[in-house]
Amino acid sequence: MLVGLLSSQEIAVIDRLRGEGKTIRAIKELRLASNLSLIDAKYAIDNWTEVRRQSTPEGPVSAESNPTHLASKLGMSPDSIARISVLVREDRQIEAIKLLRTNTGLGLLDAKKLIDNWTQEV
Repeated sequence: MLVGLLSSQEIAVIDRLRGEGKTIRAIKELRLASNLSLIDAKYAIDNWTEVRRQSTPEGPVSAESNPTHLASKLGMSPDSIARISVLVREDRQIEAIKLLRTNTGLGLLDAKKLIDNWTQEV
C-alpha cells in the first residue's frame, strides 16, 4: 500500500529493521517517513510482506509515476478508478479523496498525495 509513496532509502531502512526483528523501530521510521498514525503504521509494518509484494520487477509502484495502477494494486475496481479520474478531471479533489479513502482504507494524507499525483497524470 505505502511502498509506492516511500523512497527506496526509506524502504531499505524499514526492510532492514524488520529483518532484524526491530518492529517498534520500523513502525517509528515508517511514521517519520509517511506521517501515518500509530495504528496505521503498525498495521502497515505487520503487513509489510504483503505491502512489499505490491511492487513491480523494476521496483515499487510509484504514485508519482502511475496512480491509477497503484489504485488497482490497492484493490479498487476499474469503475471506482474511472469515477475518481472523472472527479479529478472535474477538479473535485475532495470528493476524489473521500472515494479513494472509502475504497482503500488509506489515511487522509496518503489519499491526498495519491490524488495530487493523479491530478498530475490526468
